Amino acid sequence: MRNVRGYLSRHRTAATFLLLLAVSITTMSLTTEADIVAPKRVGNAAVSLVQKGAAGIGGFVRRFFTSVGELRQLRSRYTELQEQLIRYRRDERELVRLRQDNTRLRKLLGLSEATEREHLLAEVIGNDPSSFFNALVINKGRVHGVRADMPVVAYQDGFQGLVGKIVSVGPVTAQVLPLFDARSFVPSRLQSSRYSGLIQGTGNRFSLLAMAYVPKSAADFVAVGDLVVTSGLSTIYPKDVYIGRVRGVSAKSWEASLTLDVEPIIDFSRLEYVFVLFVSSGASE
Repeated sequence: MRNVRGYLSRHRTAATFLLLLAVSITTMSLTTEADIVAPKRVGNAAVSLVQKGAAGIGGFVRRFFTSVGELRQLRSRYTELQEQLIRYRRDERELVRLRQDNTRLRKLLGLSEATEREHLLAEVIGNDPSSFFNALVINKGRVHGVRADMPVVAYQDGFQGLVGKIVSVGPVTAQVLPLFDARSFVPSRLQSSRYSGLIQGTGNRFSLLAMAYVPKSAADFVAVGDLVVTSGLSTIYPKDVYIGRVRGVSAKSWEASLTLDVEPIIDFSRLEYVFVLFVSSGASE
């Protein structure tokens, strides 16, 4: 140790130089390392920024295309739901129609059971153009027991009203001559006063019927709204089937009888189902 001190004492200048040289080298080393590290940090920061930007753009593009796909799916789903809604509405209308038909058929079944005379339920399926659109066509014919001159009635608004009579019969269909046809004549009677007459058609389903040959003595006993029924003075039409209501009275001084305007009980414009009556050819019942 003494030798070292002695050596440093003798060579103080050289030792000082070496110490300063070491400090300088160390300082230079540290400065160089800092200068090298700083650019790396800047580069890493720049790369990180670029990566973040790229990631953000990539995420935006990905979300954009994802949103486009979802929008297409939503549109497709919306279209499907619209089609389902249309089907549901159509099914709902069909259900309502079926319920109405069911109610109507049940009512007809009840009326059928309430009808005392032997009868056959038939549906009106058209008009016969060869009869100037007056003859009604029903879906029952010879195979069902239908014959010419059988009376036909229907139920509307609580009344059993006269429709007409069978005039032509095919295997599975038949033609009905309605009351309003000009070729139709039905012996009739005022329900309250019991005066009789003859109902004649005018050829138009929207026109009133005419009850002719009513005695003038009935003038004081006839009022608007009186019911007219079949008289039973016929081998075709049974007695006391409703025909219509009086809507007017025509009494001319030079005529020996009255003519009454009669509105049919049956609205032929909404006639769907009828009953063909099996009536014996004897006197009316």
